[in-house]
Amino acid sequence: MHQFQSLRDFYNDGNTLSYEFRKSQLLALENAVKKYEGEISDALFADLGKSKEESWGTETGLLFGEIKYAL
Repeated sequence: MHQFQSLRDFYNDGNTLSYEFRKSQLLALENAVKKYEGEISDALFADLGKSKEESWGTETGLLFGEIKYAL
C-alpha cells in the first residue's frame, strides 16, 4: 500500500491538471502503443483470436484516434 502513496500524493498535489502534463502523458501512451503494437496484436490474437487487421480496427486504431482527438 505504501508504494501507491507517492502516486496518490502526486495526483492530490494537482500535478496532473496542467495541459502540458496531460499532453505529455497522451504522447507517451501513443509512443508506447506504437512501440509494442506487434506484441499487443499477438496478445489479442492469443486471447481473443483477433487478426492483426481486426486488432487495428477494434483496438489499436481506435485508441490512436481517441488520442489524436484528445490532443
